[in-house]
Amino acid sequence: MREKTPIVFEKQNNLKVSKVKLTIITSLILKCVLLALFWSEYSKIAPSPYQIWGADEAHWVKKSILVEQAIERKGVISTLFDLTNVVSTWHCGWPFLAGYIFFIFGENVFVVLLLKQFIYAIGTLYIYKLSLLVTSSYKTSYMILLFSVIYPPLTIYSVSFMREEILFSFISITLYLIMKRNSVDKAAFYELFIILNIMIILTFRVHVGCVFIIVYFISIFNNNLNFKNFIYRCFILLFITFLTSEYIAYGIRMISANGFSFSLVEYVYSFTRFLLSPLPWKMEIDNHNYYNIWWYCITLPLIILSILFSNYILQSINKNKILILFILMYFFCYMLNVKILGASNLAIGPRQFSLIGPLFFLTAYSTIFSKVKLY
Repeated sequence: MREKTPIVFEKQNNLKVSKVKLTIITSLILKCVLLALFWSEYSKIAPSPYQIWGADEAHWVKKSILVEQAIERKGVISTLFDLTNVVSTWHCGWPFLAGYIFFIFGENVFVVLLLKQFIYAIGTLYIYKLSLLVTSSYKTSYMILLFSVIYPPLTIYSVSFMREEILFSFISITLYLIMKRNSVDKAAFYELFIILNIMIILTFRVHVGCVFIIVYFISIFNNNLNFKNFIYRCFILLFITFLTSEYIAYGIRMISANGFSFSLVEYVYSFTRFLLSPLPWKMEIDNHNYYNIWWYCITLPLIILSILFSNYILQSINKNKILILFILMYFFCYMLNVKILGASNLAIGPRQFSLIGPLFFLTAYSTIFSKVKLY
């Protein structure tokens, strides 16, 4: 059998890259068109401030308007350095981004929703690149990309003012940078952007940012390092600790003031329910989780069939230790946060799982995908 020349390989790679770009651009255009059709009707009857699912959206719209007003009064830079006072919350990243859009285009929610779709398209590209990095399989990575593009729990939020797509994109980009950093010699560029992304994530959701600090710390010592790199990365850790000291102090104060405790049984039960999300835990009238019903019909057979392929799933998890660590820590921080606030039913569900659903799909099923013949 004649071997393929480098030119043939290059052409094949170019076709694969073109296919990926075409898939992302096509899905982006389709989602923007559907969003425009939805907006043309719903904007006439949307409650003020804009909301679909309830009070959470109204909360973020109001915070964004506060940022817009602050920018008009004292400018972008002054507002940026006083964000926590302007919006009265640590989660000031999303209000700042949306408020700045309001400042430029007026209080037009549709522009913000379009921006979310563009950022989500970037996130799907990086979940593809992350998959390609850890699996070295174009076929598997493309299937992960398709899953991410049509993933219903995130798609359903494209018409809402929630920040899930933004967080998904930052999670995908940061994990890619962490994994890529471990495979290159001169990693200063990656270190810089990892730190920047973690700082941004902290302003969107504090406990997710804290998860990344832990995962980053562990990933630093995941590979064999010489003494120079070891000292360099320890310095980076100290620098991150310094930058995030206020967030860390805030978390310590919350834990010491409220305390928490839960049994191993409760933890295992909640984690199992978390991984099986989104399932129809709440199929009530006037509940926005209607999509869970048909998504349940898709995921349940996959969950049942997983028992038959448990060996492949364990192989996938073993190859992706850093990714599974992130998923475990992500869940634990949600449980910790909810135990402190005393409302565990609010933390385990489709919206929280949607951020890492494609990532879990990659971590658990990549080996199975590599053995599937598409044609």
